[in-house]
This record gives sequence, C-alpha cells and structure tokens, in this order.
Amino acid sequence: MKRRTAIGILAGAVGAASLPLAAQAAATAKGASGAGFDPANPEHLALAFRKLAQSMDGSLTFQWLHGTRYGVQGSLMTPFWDMHVGTWLITRDLPDGGYEVTSAGANFYTLPGETTLLEKFHNPYTGETVDIPIAKPRANKAVYDRTGASAAGAGMPGMKTTRNAGIGPAWVQGSEVILRGDFSLRAEPIEAGRRNFTVQDMSTYVGSLADVMNPKVRNPRSQHLFNDILDFPPYLKMGDQPGTYVSRCYGRKEYRYADMPARWRALFEQKFPDVARDPGAILAG
Repeated sequence: MKRRTAIGILAGAVGAASLPLAAQAAATAKGASGAGFDPANPEHLALAFRKLAQSMDGSLTFQWLHGTRYGVQGSLMTPFWDMHVGTWLITRDLPDGGYEVTSAGANFYTLPGETTLLEKFHNPYTGETVDIPIAKPRANKAVYDRTGASAAGAGMPGMKTTRNAGIGPAWVQGSEVILRGDFSLRAEPIEAGRRNFTVQDMSTYVGSLADVMNPKVRNPRSQHLFNDILDFPPYLKMGDQPGTYVSRCYGRKEYRYADMPARWRALFEQKFPDVARDPGAILAG
C-alpha cells in the first residue's frame, strides 16, 4: 500500500492479537466452520482485512495485479496499456496491539496484448510521446494502531492533502467472505499554477470465511479485484485536456516469488535484476 501500495494495496487493520478476549474465544471456538463472522463488527472487518489484504505472520508474502489502464474522456474509454503490478511485504505485531507493515513494489506497463516493457508512450489525446517513469523498489513502513488507523504519510509538496480510508462493507457468500477496502486522496494546490490531483482506489478481497475466523490460519489465500479513478498524472502532459484515468485489475496473494506471474517476473528481472535476485532483502533494510 505505502499507499498507493500496489497501486495500491490498502493498508490494514487490527489483528487477532488486539481483539478483545471474548472475540478471540469466539473465533477459536467457531473458526473451524467459519461461523460467527459478523459483518457489522468492526473487529471482524479489521481481522478479515489484515488476513486477506496482508498477513498476520512474519513470512514474506507476495501479491500481484494484472489489468488495463484506460484514459476516459466523456463516456469513451481508450486503452493505454496493460498493467503488471507486484508487491511484497512482511508484517510485525507491536506491543500495543497495533502492527507494522514493511512493503515494496514494482509496476510495469506493456502495450495492450504485447510483452515489451513500455518506457515511452504516445499519448493519443495530445499526440505527444512521453517518458514513462519506472520507480525502483524501495522499502516503505507503515504502522497501524488497534483500531486500524495509521499516521498520514507525507503530503505532496506545495499541496494541501486530505485522505480517507475505510474497511467494509463485507458480506458472506457460501464459504467465502467478500470485503471492500477503499482509499481516497485529494491534493489541492496552495498556490496558483497547479492542478488538483484526486485518487480514488476501490479494492475487493475474497477469501475463505473459515480461514478468516480460524486463529491458526495466519496468512490465508485471497483474491483481489481492484479499480481506481484518478486525475491524469503530470508526466502525461495533458495540459487542459479534460478526463480521468482509470484501471481494471485482478490479482491474488502468493507465497513464493516463483509463483508470481511469469510476465511480471520477466519485466522485473529485466529492469531491476539486482532486486529480483532477492526481493525480500530490500525489506530487511
């Protein structure tokens, strides 16, 4: 997350270690069947979010998203590129009942249906060819308290920044729990001459209800559906062109680098071979 982790993997919430004893006892007693999950209970939402979106143990965990980025003007969507997104993280419980997430990520683009790394893009709206920035992975740390709240990150220079994050709603369908986690950011220029910048991220996580409610399962599998709506980034040099910038992605959690998508691994190893040799090392400092 870091946010936008993964573009955003939304940062998490409280874990079982911070649940009241009664809630822990209920989860232990009913976890085998997944019974007892209450979508109206903020503690259950927080527990589900940390398990599905992140992890409750200290093991290295990978996540990927694959999708398409579009430009939108009026009601017409224009495909820009395919997105190949990878993140990896570890979590650590803190004595006060909160937890710390250390994460890193690498995002790559290819033209729709192609496999070559996209480093220059011909903007169909302006006719100009622009450079695509590709940031080298670096470790980011975020700390969350017992309620799932975290300190706001650094704002954008010269901008007044406001953020909002939420977990839920959630619902149960058969043997699965489905949980939403959204994030928004609004940056407004302090002085004239710059444009507003808005981000709205919408994540939906799907996982086993029994795993969420079972304290013995610390890092369950999950699926991730992701969409965002944001203003065009400055590097596209859109000027006064109207419109928005949206994505449509699907992804999952993995436990080994070798299980990440082959195309993402190939692009990662091409662009950052030193980091790709041991992705976890960057999280250790």
